[in-house]
Amino acid sequence: MEKFFSSCSEFKTHKNIVLTINYRQHSNIEHLHYLNKLRRGECDDDSMYAYFKKRISVADLHIDPTYTRLIYTNKERNNHNAKMLANIKIKLYTYESAVKYYNDYIPNEWPFQMPQSVSLKLGAPVLCLRNIQEHDLANGTQGVIIAIDNNELTLLTRDNKTITQQIETLFDNKRNIIGECKGMPFTLAYAMTIHKVQGLTLDKIVIHINNMQFTWHLFYVALSRAQNIKYVYIITQYPFFKHFLKTITI
Repeated sequence: MEKFFSSCSEFKTHKNIVLTINYRQHSNIEHLHYLNKLRRGECDDDSMYAYFKKRISVADLHIDPTYTRLIYTNKERNNHNAKMLANIKIKLYTYESAVKYYNDYIPNEWPFQMPQSVSLKLGAPVLCLRNIQEHDLANGTQGVIIAIDNNELTLLTRDNKTITQQIETLFDNKRNIIGECKGMPFTLAYAMTIHKVQGLTLDKIVIHINNMQFTWHLFYVALSRAQNIKYVYIITQYPFFKHFLKTITI
């Protein structure tokens, strides 16, 4: 077997850092308490079900559309985003990414953070997919489109940002440029996958739990995006959710 060597191995000491404060939920002790029980797998008592039961809805139809839907699969996410965008009866703008590859590089799949194509409208919520240093936007920044044309869009954020199409550069392991992509680095954010929202704080969320592929790990990640349980809806059936909680073990 080939041995692997890393410069990291030169460091003989390390320091453990223990994080002691939860800044996202620190002002809501009850929500933090049940999050911690979920994280530890302590879900076999009735108090857990009683806590979440008040936020269960068997359908999504009457929930405020400004709530972000957290969904398990990309297909479900794409379907929901397309449906919500179609409800906005104004002009659609589609940005197609322009790509160049160099040095005979031929990718097996799309290699950029930038989407190949994205369709947007005025008023749509979006998620930034890469860091844009000159605009102080990070991968994961959320905003709502308040102005849009064929060349640029303006996001409602803490300080409104007007974004033109961006250049993303692809390098090989020797730092040679092997690709460039010019496009709009955003995706619709009516719905997002749970994997994509790790690390984000979301004001209002809807969590879809519809099959046993949805694990408690995903439920914890989704639920912990919210600061307060009163801004959370859980789309599921009551018997299924009760069984779901009972199956959680560490």
